[in-house]
Amino acid sequence: MRWPTHTASVVASQQMADSDLELAGLSRDDVQRAAWWIAPDGLYGGHLAVARALANCGGAVGRLGSLLTAPPFRWLARPTYAAIARHRHRMPGAKPTCRLVHPSAESNETEG
Repeated sequence: MRWPTHTASVVASQQMADSDLELAGLSRDDVQRAAWWIAPDGLYGGHLAVARALANCGGAVGRLGSLLTAPPFRWLARPTYAAIARHRHRMPGAKPTCRLVHPSAESNETEG
């Protein structure tokens, strides 16, 4: 197995100061509703953030991430992500902080 030569950091939104979020162009509400991938070419929310994270892994996992951005998989990925995000507090290993503050799990997804 080959590991990617580039790296990414995963940071829980609870650990980020509002000023850090503002620098990234996000609000506290944004990060409570969805996962985000912050890249030099733009912000990617929801299923696109997951796709970018998988693509960053390279190999077969990376190809899966790329596949999630292509129709028809992309059309299925968005509602699947929204359903998982809505019920993330019920997933195995979930913490109380996983509970959504707002009932909406839709993200303001942006393509770079």
